[in-house]
Amino acid sequence: GEASLQMGKPAAAETYYAKASAAAPDDQRTRTALAMAQLAKGDVGPAFAQLESLANNSKDGYADAALVSARLERRDLEPALAAVDNMIRKNPGNAGAYRLRGQVLTAKGDLSAARQAFEKALSIEPRLFSAVVALADLDLRQDKAADAKARYADVIKADPANYEAIIRLAEARLKTGEPPKDVVATVAEAVKTLPQSSPLRLKLIELLSGQRQIKPALAAAQEASAAFPSDIQVLDALGRMLLADGNSQQALATFRRILAIDSNLPGIHVRMADVHRADGNLSAAVASFRRAIEIDPKQREARVALVELLVEQKRSKEALEIARDLQRRDPASPAGYLLEGAVHRKLLNHVASAAAYRLGMKNATDPADLPLNLFVALLASKNWKQAEAFALDWLGKHPGDGALAYNLGEGYMMNKEFGAAEQYFSKAAAIRPDHMPTLNNLAWVTLKQGKPGAVQLAQQAVRLAPNQPVPFDTLAAALMADKQPGPAIEAQQKAVGMAPGNPLFRLNLAKIALQAGDKALAKAELERLVAMGSRNPFQQEAMQLLKGV
Repeated sequence: GEASLQMGKPAAAETYYAKASAAAPDDQRTRTALAMAQLAKGDVGPAFAQLESLANNSKDGYADAALVSARLERRDLEPALAAVDNMIRKNPGNAGAYRLRGQVLTAKGDLSAARQAFEKALSIEPRLFSAVVALADLDLRQDKAADAKARYADVIKADPANYEAIIRLAEARLKTGEPPKDVVATVAEAVKTLPQSSPLRLKLIELLSGQRQIKPALAAAQEASAAFPSDIQVLDALGRMLLADGNSQQALATFRRILAIDSNLPGIHVRMADVHRADGNLSAAVASFRRAIEIDPKQREARVALVELLVEQKRSKEALEIARDLQRRDPASPAGYLLEGAVHRKLLNHVASAAAYRLGMKNATDPADLPLNLFVALLASKNWKQAEAFALDWLGKHPGDGALAYNLGEGYMMNKEFGAAEQYFSKAAAIRPDHMPTLNNLAWVTLKQGKPGAVQLAQQAVRLAPNQPVPFDTLAAALMADKQPGPAIEAQQKAVGMAPGNPLFRLNLAKIALQAGDKALAKAELERLVAMGSRNPFQQEAMQLLKGV
């Protein structure tokens, strides 16, 4: 039953769980698993009724935890909170229940109560690392980076071999803008201290490749492979680094080594297909994608890539048939409708794309990304009023859809309806407070309306993405509007430093310098813009400004 469920076959899983339950009718875990299989199959009402009955009538917390997890996944937050409180009533000393309570409260946006729940979990079980992680995440969200890093440092001090804490600390340091080279050096030192930790080695490879240090990343992957010659994740990292270094044949050989260990890994067949595709061997790419789908019929990544490849080869009928076959196989899943919509979008047939998404919303048990894609398709078909009406109706019924709220805000922003844009960016920020683009856009529309608070919002966006230029560009504009020319110039120079080839950031720097009275800086930036020639879409504006310096 578990194997069937993991393979995406809930109906088969339900059959096996039913047999197990018949053999042991009093086994709460088997009966819970049966309900979860029914839920995965789409029998939502009966499945939740069964889970709630099991939770109410069992003394252990297994069914309760499953019920909370299922409610959380569907963002049914009030029922999830009720279920977790039922767990706590049964066993007030259950640290895991308090951690779950904190998770639900975080999803609800009640961060203060969530923090209390996580701290209660740690007071019961001081070494509960998942609660430490949850508290550190809250620290980062609430501008308490030092507290987050201190938590992980304390765990490492108590347990120097805790590689998870080392990895989390490295990620926290990056998020708070520490120099990547310093973080890399720390992880590299940890690898020397704990050479038998494959996750640490994988993190080092990830950090190096993220800094485009491909040769050192490849060397780290080769060392990891020598230490763990049969570790699939390590071999996968080696294959990806070989590919990044331009060694496609060695990468293929490495992926084949993985398939010799386990031939039923759809993701590796997808990687091989990508290599074949890059090498121009399209027939081999199609075969590898088809093999991935054969192993896992719900393999969305493989289906999407195969469909894209077929569309590129002007085989759109085959591509559509793959999407519709998935719909026939699993009509209650959004995957087939999303895929058909993507095919039509590739063909620039936005009306047909919207129709596919609408059909999916009618049939799918869980709409997943269908509403967002329908909104985007309506926008692409230049039907703003219809897109707006749909989004408003959907959000009225599903106020927790942060992605659609954000995209609706973008639509209003593009139409210069800044008040409406602010309203929906604010809704999106309440749901996803750590989403940098939301805070950045909220800062921008606040600024455009001349309202206070733009600087603080832009600063939050910068803290979330200290290595990206866009929030610095927004921060500079907000600071200038707030009559802080010095900090504005500094912020804009950071944006230019991160993206020196972006003419818009340079133009904005020149304009800020002119407003601040720094004609020398303005002239230097405008001359650089003029020297770009045709690569600068703001050439005429730059030349006009230069005349006045």
